[in-house]
Amino acid sequence: MMKTLLFCVCMALCDAVVGPTRCGSSREYNRIRPDRVFPDSKLVSMKYVIQGTMATPDYDASLSLQPDGRYLARKATFGQNDSVYCDSGVADMVCNRLRSGKIMNYNGEYFTNQNVLDGTTWLVEVTFGNGVSVRSGGHMAYPKDFSAVKGFVAIIDSLLP
Repeated sequence: MMKTLLFCVCMALCDAVVGPTRCGSSREYNRIRPDRVFPDSKLVSMKYVIQGTMATPDYDASLSLQPDGRYLARKATFGQNDSVYCDSGVADMVCNRLRSGKIMNYNGEYFTNQNVLDGTTWLVEVTFGNGVSVRSGGHMAYPKDFSAVKGFVAIIDSLLP
């Protein structure tokens, strides 16, 4: 019960930053299956949001396909918002990191001790042109291999230092 309540609070905080969820409850949220294959389709968008404590500042980054075919990379941290347009080569780099980091194997949610009420909450959303999407998040716990998201952060940080 406490875990579900904490998850709902965490998702509400993330939804305030990235927009409403497409899922109605935490049970519907966990739709990622280990057998999902990485799509052979263009990356449409990726968002990564961290809501932290004093030790971990808030971080909000995204990469989204624009109508003109370019991608818009955006980052907000420490109250500063930056953005830059980039070509599909950046999206290809992100897809390579997502593929090698096995993001398709991420579970829908990750939690640690349910009695920990402070700390870092995170959310990642990825959408491809064929409609395949991945949504995963957690509180003070991460997938075993978080390199897909770390790679995305490194690419965004290199574009927007």
